[in-house]
Amino acid sequence: MNELELTKEQLIEEVNRLKEKLNEYESESGKTEENETDIMAGLGIDEDSFSDMFSSLMSFGGLDLQNIQFEFLNVMIGNIPNPAYCQNSEGIYLGANSYFEKMVGKSIDEIKGKTVLDIVPLEIAESEYEKDKELIQNQNMMNYEMRFPAANGEIREIVISKSVFKNFDGSVAGVIGVINDITEKKRAEQALIESEKKLREANATKDKFFSIISHDMKNPFTTLLGFTEMLTDDYDEFDDAERKSFIEEMRNVSRYSYKLLENLLKWAKLQMGKLDFKPQELNLSASVNEAIMNLSEEAKLKGIDLINNINKEININADIMMINTVIQNLFSNAIKFSNSGSRAEISAEEKNGFAEVIIKDYGIGIKEEDLSKLFRIDIHYVEIGSAKEKGTGLGLILCKDFIEKHGGQISIESSLGNGAMVKFTIPLAEN
Repeated sequence: MNELELTKEQLIEEVNRLKEKLNEYESESGKTEENETDIMAGLGIDEDSFSDMFSSLMSFGGLDLQNIQFEFLNVMIGNIPNPAYCQNSEGIYLGANSYFEKMVGKSIDEIKGKTVLDIVPLEIAESEYEKDKELIQNQNMMNYEMRFPAANGEIREIVISKSVFKNFDGSVAGVIGVINDITEKKRAEQALIESEKKLREANATKDKFFSIISHDMKNPFTTLLGFTEMLTDDYDEFDDAERKSFIEEMRNVSRYSYKLLENLLKWAKLQMGKLDFKPQELNLSASVNEAIMNLSEEAKLKGIDLINNINKEININADIMMINTVIQNLFSNAIKFSNSGSRAEISAEEKNGFAEVIIKDYGIGIKEEDLSKLFRIDIHYVEIGSAKEKGTGLGLILCKDFIEKHGGQISIESSLGNGAMVKFTIPLAEN
């Protein structure tokens, strides 16, 4: 074997080594190599050796060096198991692999000789074109994430890794790019985030549940037991006025406990997915009138007027139990935080397929810095009513869950001393 034949074997061996390097690229593509100057270095290919190899190949056939370079780049790209392409310094595609063809929905014949402006949607193409110009000017590497509308209509999350490649005289010949689809990775990350969020919410729900059971449910019974024992053991020691005040307090405590227990049971069923959800066409004004009737005694005791200003023509698509619970809880809060002789009003207007319902009171209001604590299951926040009425915050949480179950939203605007305005949306009936 003469020296020339030996050199050919060595060159073939070197090409095979480079192919093996390319096969390893997929696992390495996610890593950041700050000290790399081009994609050859990123693949562990020494640029000088690469240049020498092609110079040696030239000596065998007298072939055009640039054509050999582009052909070799196409061989490289074809061996990369991800979408990959190469462009010249003017941004014209010189080649691409089958993965890239599939991604953009075009054949290699439709890609070659075109620029990115001809291949991908304009809003993406213009940005990519500018990035390539910057890359060629700075002669470095780029790695960045973006959302890409694939040919099949899917929006894919991708990482693009780009580098310049050079002529053997050191001038920039063009850009080679490799694309890594990280959509599934992103979905897995998002699923993990959502799973962690649900776990935190589940723990907060459990803590809230036990807090209500151990504290808010226990205290009223302690009060009831105290009054009943006094009336039983020392009945004759109290006059009629005192006994009446005890009975009134027992009634208030019983009403509070029943409402709390009712909300707690509904909330527990909702958390377990055992609460039936049966939306139907309902007249909103009629539902409000029913809630006002149920709260009439509570409002009368405090001298609060409940005013229904809702147009009788507005019909909604809602679960009757859930919407009644929402309206009653919100009106009950308005009563609790209003001073004697005040009023609470409810109105609604139709907006974009929803009824926007507003309940406004003119009571003691809420500190603006405390508004963010409302509707939060993970924060124990309770406001005392204008007549020292107690609460648990569970009613608002239940309202939020019920409204969101319907696809609506709920919010509160308030400031201390200026009352409160609660807004929620509920779907309108289709007809």
